[in-house]
Amino acid sequence: MHASVSYVLKGKRPTRFDCRRFDFVSATQALSMMYTIEKINNSTLLPGIKLGYEIYDTCSDVSKAIDGAMRIITESNSSNENSTNTVCSKYEPVVKAVVGERYSEISASIAQLFSLYLIPQISHASSASILNNTVKYRSFLRTVPSDIYQTKALAKLASSLRWNWVGIISSDDDYGRSALGTLSADLESLSVCIAFKEKLQYNVNDPQIYSQIREIIQTLENTSSANVVFVISKAPSLLKLFSKIIKHNITRTWIASDSWATSAQVSGLANIEKVGPILGFSFRKGYVEGFTNYLQNLQPYPEGVNSFVEEYKELRFGCTDEYMRYKNCSKPAAENCNASDTVKLKSPLTCTIQNISLANDDFLIRYIHNGTAFSVYLAVSAIAQAIQKLICNNGTCKNSSFPPYQLLNQLKEMQFSVPAGSFSFANLGFINGYDLIAWKMINGAITFETIGDYDIANSHITINELLLPWESKDKIPFSNCSRQCEPGQIKKYSDIRCCYTCVYCSEGYYSPEFDMNVCLKCPDLQWSNNGSARCEDRTHQFFGWTNPFAIVLTCFSAIGFVIVLAAVAIFLKNLNTPAVKAAGGIYSCIMGVTLLFSFLSTAFFIGEPSDTTCQIRQTMYGISFTLCVSFVLLKSLRILIAFEVSKRGKHGLKVTYQPALFIIIVTSIQIMICLIWLLVKPPSLTFIYSIPQIVLLQCSEGSYVPFGFMLGYIGVLAFICFALAFKGRKLPEKYNEARLITFSMLIYLFVWVSFIPVYVTTVGVYFPAVQVVAILASNYGIVCCHLLPACYIIVFESKSNTRQSYQQHLVRHIKAKRSVFSVSKFVNDQEVSSSNGVGCQTNFPLWHKHMSGVNCLMRKRHKSL
Repeated sequence: MHASVSYVLKGKRPTRFDCRRFDFVSATQALSMMYTIEKINNSTLLPGIKLGYEIYDTCSDVSKAIDGAMRIITESNSSNENSTNTVCSKYEPVVKAVVGERYSEISASIAQLFSLYLIPQISHASSASILNNTVKYRSFLRTVPSDIYQTKALAKLASSLRWNWVGIISSDDDYGRSALGTLSADLESLSVCIAFKEKLQYNVNDPQIYSQIREIIQTLENTSSANVVFVISKAPSLLKLFSKIIKHNITRTWIASDSWATSAQVSGLANIEKVGPILGFSFRKGYVEGFTNYLQNLQPYPEGVNSFVEEYKELRFGCTDEYMRYKNCSKPAAENCNASDTVKLKSPLTCTIQNISLANDDFLIRYIHNGTAFSVYLAVSAIAQAIQKLICNNGTCKNSSFPPYQLLNQLKEMQFSVPAGSFSFANLGFINGYDLIAWKMINGAITFETIGDYDIANSHITINELLLPWESKDKIPFSNCSRQCEPGQIKKYSDIRCCYTCVYCSEGYYSPEFDMNVCLKCPDLQWSNNGSARCEDRTHQFFGWTNPFAIVLTCFSAIGFVIVLAAVAIFLKNLNTPAVKAAGGIYSCIMGVTLLFSFLSTAFFIGEPSDTTCQIRQTMYGISFTLCVSFVLLKSLRILIAFEVSKRGKHGLKVTYQPALFIIIVTSIQIMICLIWLLVKPPSLTFIYSIPQIVLLQCSEGSYVPFGFMLGYIGVLAFICFALAFKGRKLPEKYNEARLITFSMLIYLFVWVSFIPVYVTTVGVYFPAVQVVAILASNYGIVCCHLLPACYIIVFESKSNTRQSYQQHLVRHIKAKRSVFSVSKFVNDQEVSSSNGVGCQTNFPLWHKHMSGVNCLMRKRHKSL
């Protein structure tokens, strides 16, 4: 009922407590208990039973509270009350249950005493988490949530308003210490850091409080940059703190705990609005029906004695010094008040204003904390319902005594019904949540406006942004260790988790929002520059037709295509001439067609690729060039065998006279390689994102194993051609293409051996050009060594393009050749002619008839010798 107690600090004997500063908030809570008991006594809840009460003033002091608790325990109906063993089953104190205390540190002190005798203690406001210890505080219950929920709500509030750098001021008692511990943990879990922690003495008479206040002022003024401060303390201590803060003109945003979130004492402090915006959580409002009217028409019980009500009446209507402190009423006005004593007892403003309504005294209404007043109502109602369950049956109650522990057990087991719903003490409290309160100055006075709430069951905070003390959410005060990072930046933390520097996102990454912790990677088809808040679409690039190098390669490919096409046309026109027959006849024309397809395949390496073009270009080149090389191989083999048939006989020569079968077999192997490639893992379009701002469209070969087999197979054929050409290097000049075949195959082998390291190391848009260059070089090697020499003879040396000329050239070669056989006198024009006559007829193709005739002549001469 009082806010403090004065101690005799230096004394040699115990002295009585001198309680000071009548506490109107506690008075309204006590009146709430009295009103609820009166309602129960006037109801049918306990027929034949009347509840009484005793009020023990703790004076907001632990020692005084223990003194009252000892008196409660010693008031016993037990016959053993003078026994040394007072803790026995027959111990029945007069008081069956205790409602209170308001402050947690006081509740914790007396709860251990009441737990010893299992006297139920139901607190209406003590929320400290240390009271959750059911072993230490066995008989303690409460009708408010534990602070473990309030600190979560405070932390959620900081996180919702984007604060991560806050200070904490807590009272140096059980309530403050336990709340400080849980609040620190909850803030840390939501990435909110604590800039400072300061203690404030809960006992305003302790001289230490002044040094603590100086330290707090020093921290706020010079040390900390935190603009938001959480304060977990009692109102009397805060009155001293805020008085100093107002003098030092310090402005912060203050977050109040439930102990002072709706404190009329603090809100009534002069110039309190100068300290800055104040938000806080209070126990969720619950209204006790008729209680306001009860306070407006307060009358003492006819048969009761209540010294606290008498003290209130004197303060309220007597214009004493203490009353003037609350009402700001001047002493002369009080002295000149001529109203009668009856009027003074009833009128709320008798000493200041005349002719006011006498029926409605609204002074105490401003001190109603709807949350705690309702909690008192819940506590008394729970006790009454438990007593009914214990001693009443079928509407009849027996006025029998019972020990408190039976009532305690009943309280713990029951589900209680109240107008607001139902509740139980299963969780050591009434879990009904919190209201978020904002202090607002209206008409020169602070009003408490509910701007949100915290739902304990869902751990969810709701804030009405339109009701915040600031004009808009954008103007919420900044309370962070570091400045806000802009989009395109991220936070790089220092040793202190909430302090960081802002760094820009690197290329390919972005941050679209403020204060992001990590940069987000752009999608594959997009890109961003350094410090970007969004990604832009990449530019598609490929080896296109407009590329200068592509134009050059296309021109070379087109020239080669035209040359081959012209050569094929010349060959077809002069198909029966010795030059064409010596070059391969109709098979040279077919070889020219394969070269046309090889040149054409380069077109699929240029332009925007697709899965189809990726698959066509490699198989077209591989099969067409294999077919071309197979013709070269066949020609080399047939020339060599034709001139060395005398050593091998006719069997070796017949192998080459199945040209179609030979070409089909050689080419079908390559076709099988390409077919397996296309079926197992074919080439496909791929997107390469390694180049900034560009997505590169290229063909992936799918699997490099079949790709290597395809090129390797052509290489094997080329090497065989090279070997055969080297072996036949001493044949007649007009039939010996060894030097040309050797040169063309060397070109191929050199190009493709060089191709491998270049292909592996080349990246970027010119990657397809590497293979195009290799293909063109190989094709031109075949064209220059196999087609153009024959075309030159046909076009520019037509006189030597006769059968007679080729025969004479062959005879000269035979004469020049050293041999054990002397064939010179048999070699003349007539013998050569007769070699094609009777006795040496062959069915060889035209381009080998000349060589077969000479061999036939050599065999005849050998027999004659």
